[in-house]
Amino acid sequence: MRVLMSAAEISSPSNAAVKTDVPARLDRLPWSRFHLLIVVGLGVTWILDGLEVTIVGALGPALQNPLTLHLSSANLGAIASFYVIGAVTGALVSGWVTDRFGRRLVFYATLIVYLAGVLLSACAWSFGALRFSGCSPAWELAVNMPPSIPPSTNSFRQNIAAVST
Repeated sequence: MRVLMSAAEISSPSNAAVKTDVPARLDRLPWSRFHLLIVVGLGVTWILDGLEVTIVGALGPALQNPLTLHLSSANLGAIASFYVIGAVTGALVSGWVTDRFGRRLVFYATLIVYLAGVLLSACAWSFGALRFSGCSPAWELAVNMPPSIPPSTNSFRQNIAAVST
């Protein structure tokens, strides 16, 4: 029985369909308290993120007021850009970080990063502080999305290839 496939065999396109019992095996797994915590944590995170984006959009004119942060339109656009940069950065590193440190640890660590970022956003004293704090919630969301979805990293693909042969 062959256990590992070469990278060329894994990445080479073929017309044959791959048969696997992984979805059925995942469906038979019992639902645990940890799964509930992940679903609730992600739900709260998505709600808070949506609320944050809505509030920042609604407070744009107030943030431009000289009595507040006195941001320009360019600064408001830059804050939105840094949010996107945080999301892209999180998406790019999430697979590697999750493979290296484990889903549970990454989930809890990034939830703490998210809460800290939201609190820093609320207490921002300048454009720089608001710009930095806007990256961390987006980074957290991008990192937490993959751990909550079935794995798609290279090590998982190699394990599936080994099981299905």
